[in-house]
Amino acid sequence: MKQLSCVPITDVCWQVLFSTLRVTGSLKELDLSGNFLSHSAVQNLCEALRCRRCRLETLRLVGCGLTAEGCKSLASGLSTSQTLVELELSFNMLRDPGARWLCCGLKKPSCKLQRLLLVSCGLTSDCCWALASTLRANPRLTELDLQQNYVNDWGVRLLFEELRQPTCQLMVLRLDQIQLREETEELIKALKEEKPQLLISRSWKPSLTISNEGPDGEKMSGDGSPPKQQRQESEGSSPQVAQEKPLCLSSPAAPDDLHAESLRPEDDFWGPTGPVAVKVVDQERSLYRVYFPMAGSYHWPHTGLHFVVRGPVTIEIEFCAWDQFLNKTVPRPNWIVAGPLFDIKAEPGVVAAVYLPSFVALQESCVDISWFQVAHFKEEGMVLEKPAMVAPYYAVLENPSFSPMGVLLRMVHTALRFIPVISTVMLYHNGHPEKEKVTFHLYLVPSDCSIQKAIDDKERKFQFVQIHKPPPLNPLYLGSRYIVSGSKKLKIMPKELVLCYRSPGKPQIFSELYIGHLRSGIRLQVTNKEDGIVVWEALVRPGDLRHAAAPVPPGPIASPSPSKALGLLHFVDRYREQLVARVTSVDPILDKLHGQVLSEEQYEGVRAEVTKPDQMRKLFGFSRSWDWACKDRLYEALKETHPHLILELWERLGMEKTTGASCQTQKLSEHLL
Repeated sequence: MKQLSCVPITDVCWQVLFSTLRVTGSLKELDLSGNFLSHSAVQNLCEALRCRRCRLETLRLVGCGLTAEGCKSLASGLSTSQTLVELELSFNMLRDPGARWLCCGLKKPSCKLQRLLLVSCGLTSDCCWALASTLRANPRLTELDLQQNYVNDWGVRLLFEELRQPTCQLMVLRLDQIQLREETEELIKALKEEKPQLLISRSWKPSLTISNEGPDGEKMSGDGSPPKQQRQESEGSSPQVAQEKPLCLSSPAAPDDLHAESLRPEDDFWGPTGPVAVKVVDQERSLYRVYFPMAGSYHWPHTGLHFVVRGPVTIEIEFCAWDQFLNKTVPRPNWIVAGPLFDIKAEPGVVAAVYLPSFVALQESCVDISWFQVAHFKEEGMVLEKPAMVAPYYAVLENPSFSPMGVLLRMVHTALRFIPVISTVMLYHNGHPEKEKVTFHLYLVPSDCSIQKAIDDKERKFQFVQIHKPPPLNPLYLGSRYIVSGSKKLKIMPKELVLCYRSPGKPQIFSELYIGHLRSGIRLQVTNKEDGIVVWEALVRPGDLRHAAAPVPPGPIASPSPSKALGLLHFVDRYREQLVARVTSVDPILDKLHGQVLSEEQYEGVRAEVTKPDQMRKLFGFSRSWDWACKDRLYEALKETHPHLILELWERLGMEKTTGASCQTQKLSEHLL
């Protein structure tokens, strides 16, 4: 059948199209990818699948805006269709409830499905119980694709335990490349030996990109081959000449944007045709722009944002801070921030639904979905809107109007510590594992993309490099205290962290870990202080450490700038005034310096001063005769006893260097002119 250029957009059009499946048995493959399907349209499609005259073998619904409710209808179609062997539902926010509904249909003895593709469907390990039982119950299923989802070590282990069963006939399993426990890796290794015919793919290199049209009107990808052909090649199947071309409803390609900088590939949206590049409009404002070239469902894994659009549209997304809006409008104790805040701009009427990310864990029974509201900040103040749906990891608005918006949870302040949240551990390092000391920064924060971005921006500024490790497996609780521990040779300060929400514009709390040389691996753990349960652990090996990108040195100028002259000063001398005024506890500093750079007489002389500023002035009086190494000891003592003050001063140093570089650039321009 020829490729159709028209795109049905009403339920009546879909009903007419699907009615043809009931009266003709000639159509074997149907591709509706990129077209928005309402729940009514999905029901009409499934009614056609249940008809005996329908002989459809392959159905592709990539990026069609399907939800868990649609999967309930699809499950019925799967269990009754006698011919459907391939179903592709990638890039739809099905989530775990949707996967469970599909598994209900797959378990029926009448189901003939062999290939199920669920790339980027918002699935987590919570649905792996259902998937594992499906592998046991359905011997016909030979291929399962779960890439670009959130399946962790526990979920992978559930799947592989079932793959070992003789009744499981799966031949191809595709997963993301994630960090797994040693026991799980051993399980995979043993399974490959037991079933050498089983192909386990744990890395995915997308071959589909936003494309241009070929001379015959067929979509052409970056290397000039059609997406259909590329899909076959990437899956390793042998090319075959089809007797009939599939019915495929297409949409126009994207225009170029020459005025913005692209993000890294892992920061792309994922849509019906593959990755869609996000452009950086203003780095300082965290403002981004993306163009969706066709109707369908688009997911941004980097943030958790998800859009369902009715046609081509350009969307601008700006990361915002709650504090600048929330504190001015409502009493803060009545509300708990439940997700990031975005200022989204799009053409009215084109966006059918937006999925706003939330880090509150619904898996726990103590959270009521009626507590969730979406806050809009407009000229008249804050306007609250009840979401059309609340599910794990997001709240959904249908036919949304846009303004600064995000998810809030209404709750009395006394219940704050009982709110479970999805959290993440962010780990950074600075230093070479074999040649010098290594410093780690460990953050325990809610899984909020705006907070993670703020942390990442700050750490990169100071040449720290992130080490990616799996997040905690289970929800943690706001207000709870956690103990950071590790190998005996590690020095940790502070050892206790409180899980709390802090605005992205404020310094985030972290533990600093120090080790002289990392010649072998170290084990890190985060433990609940109240019950001693380990909530997170990771093994850091020397191979995990990478060098930070070297900063580009400024060009020569006619005369040195003041910031360059300041560069000759030690950190403690540069910020002497701030340290004298703001250090609140001097005795711990003196204890660390006693016997190393301070004599007994000097130690007692500093302590004899009445006020803390006078004690610091006395200490700095002695430091005039110290060499660089002695001042390093003072800096280390300050960093251990006043980590947040030192962090703030480092941030100020970064701003001073930025200002200095700007002055140098201006002087260089004047010199050249």
